[in-house]
Amino acid sequence: NASRIISLNSAQTDGSQAWAPLATVAPIQGWLTWIPLSGGGEAVIGGDQGGKVYRVNVTTGAATWQAILVGGDVIQAPPAAQLRAYANPAFQAAYTEDVLFAATWNVTSTNNKLFALRASDGALLWTFNGTGAYQVDYMVGMPYVDYAQNRIYLASRAGSGGGQKSLWV
Repeated sequence: NASRIISLNSAQTDGSQAWAPLATVAPIQGWLTWIPLSGGGEAVIGGDQGGKVYRVNVTTGAATWQAILVGGDVIQAPPAAQLRAYANPAFQAAYTEDVLFAATWNVTSTNNKLFALRASDGALLWTFNGTGAYQVDYMVGMPYVDYAQNRIYLASRAGSGGGQKSLWV
């Protein structure tokens, strides 16, 4: 809850930091996601309680980019990725690079979203439930990427009374 992304040096047993903590807008309460980028290198992706997603350089700890997700109050679930290097030809024809996915935990229990972002710069590619056409409650679990079918599986809360749908593909 300190609004920081930190890295501990795994080669040391004293818990020393690998780089200076990166300040975030709000606390990060979900897991961070490490990815091997298809274009080379590595990155850590995380979302905060202010609806912002961060891509962090794993060597320096510097933010490569920060994306504010309009329509996303909180990012609690760990972001997921579909890496182009491991994707099938249909995905590779549609996208020239890796795609990241961030799910929301909004104040409303009926208008949550899934954002697809370009890995290189955090630009918005598309939004599931962007218009609020579906009653989607909050999502706190990492989206599952099905590489064979080019699908995303999302589990959401079923509403306060349990009457809303809770599995989205």
